[in-house]
Amino acid sequence: NNIASICNGNRQSPISIPYGHVTYDPSLTSFNLTGYDDTMTSSGPLQLTNNGHT
Repeated sequence: NNIASICNGNRQSPISIPYGHVTYDPSLTSFNLTGYDDTMTSSGPLQLTNNGHT
């Protein structure tokens, strides 16, 4: 689909999160992605899922 092709660019970089340096914060709320054009959401809502891979 079109979203996969957008996310597979040469300007993507992985994020390394060292688990020993993170703290869970239950007060954090949902976030909104802004600054993206309508191409990404023209087929409906965009859903992000943590699948355990970078």
